[in-house]
Amino acid sequence: MRPTPGSQARMVIAFASLAHCLHHIITALFLTIVLVLTATWQRPYDELIALWTLGAFLIGAVSPLAGYLSDKFGERPMMIALFFGLGFSSIACGLVESPVGLQAALASMGVFGAIYHPVGTAWVVRHTGASGKAVALVGSAGSVGVALASLVAGLLTDAMSWRAAFIVPGVMALAGGAALLV
Repeated sequence: MRPTPGSQARMVIAFASLAHCLHHIITALFLTIVLVLTATWQRPYDELIALWTLGAFLIGAVSPLAGYLSDKFGERPMMIALFFGLGFSSIACGLVESPVGLQAALASMGVFGAIYHPVGTAWVVRHTGASGKAVALVGSAGSVGVALASLVAGLLTDAMSWRAAFIVPGVMALAGGAALLV
């Protein structure tokens, strides 16, 4: 049974909202977790915070390529790549043993984080008839992600560990990707 245009639009809005929220949570986790890593790894803050520079740069630098690939292969496959890529990158951040490994995992996070804005926005516009209400709803989900990022990182770090603060949101992203795949 094929979804109706209305139900398909609602599904796109729901998955785009989840992706936008998780994108902002996951790409901002490190900004809080780094405070714990300074003590854990006995490294200065300026050295550790610099590990995110390449990842942050790649979010912007890879965005045009993500948009191109979306035009070529479609938004849904790219959104699936976003969920799985962010999920595995975040989990990798939680499993690393050194600053070099963390920088590589954060760079991977930047590459996959580059997908959301050019692809997710186009996906929503294409399937909702460029509805301002739909774009605003999905945009609000991103703002919620920004607001939750430090809270999620802090609560998970306190309750479990800095590693869990990366791994749990990563698992959530994998679950979102699996749901979109199905």
